[in-house]
Amino acid sequence: MLLRGQPLGGALVRAWNRPLDADGRPFPVATRDSLGPVYEGRTRADGTVTIPVERAGEWMVSCVHMEPSDVRSEADWQSLWANFTFARPARSRTR
Repeated sequence: MLLRGQPLGGALVRAWNRPLDADGRPFPVATRDSLGPVYEGRTRADGTVTIPVERAGEWMVSCVHMEPSDVRSEADWQSLWANFTFARPARSRTR
């Protein structure tokens, strides 16, 4: 994780995972439920974090960084958001 070109250590990173259906496809959007994160951790001093992505499905990794607002007359805090989404297919069961 970089912030203004510099490593962001100590940032909270969360990851969510939604399973695939029996055919290996994402569930329809209308049938999805809210899920809690399956991983929470903080970035190391060099801005990196290792997330165990072992399960198949749709994944979203997110980080929100809060800092004092540059314009204190308008807000006390400002937030910077980063999200990354991807899908990991189920492994083939051939032997």
